[in-house]
Amino acid sequence: MKEFNFEKVSIQEAINDLKDKPLNALDLDWKTLRSTLPATQKVRIDTATRTWLGALPQDIRPNWLVKQYPRIADLLAEVWKRPAACRQYLDELTFDQRGGRQGFPPAVALELATLKDFLNRLNTEKRGDVWDVWDDDHLR
Repeated sequence: MKEFNFEKVSIQEAINDLKDKPLNALDLDWKTLRSTLPATQKVRIDTATRTWLGALPQDIRPNWLVKQYPRIADLLAEVWKRPAACRQYLDELTFDQRGGRQGFPPAVALELATLKDFLNRLNTEKRGDVWDVWDDDHLR
């Protein structure tokens, strides 16, 4: 195993040393990297995402999201079967926690809201009404 040599320095020395050296992550042009895909570029999504889209009712399918943000569609397909995690992810996408975000184009924002509404209705129907537990057997 290769040994690492460390030089003990004060916090101020470390700050001064890094002041003139940008971090690699800061060198990246995130605006370009996170921008939507050009119309000419073919969208690539996971097989699991295709399956998820096929299982959704046609009027619920997030077509603009898939075209413009395939990575987000892949993540949604991954968490869809875990309603609490999916709801949390949709909230993170919808509400700006860091400040200064531009948000999604209106068509994509509408699709995200539609997905969240559908997810909520789907899971409410599965759980049933809170009063369903009190059937006639409980009253005897």
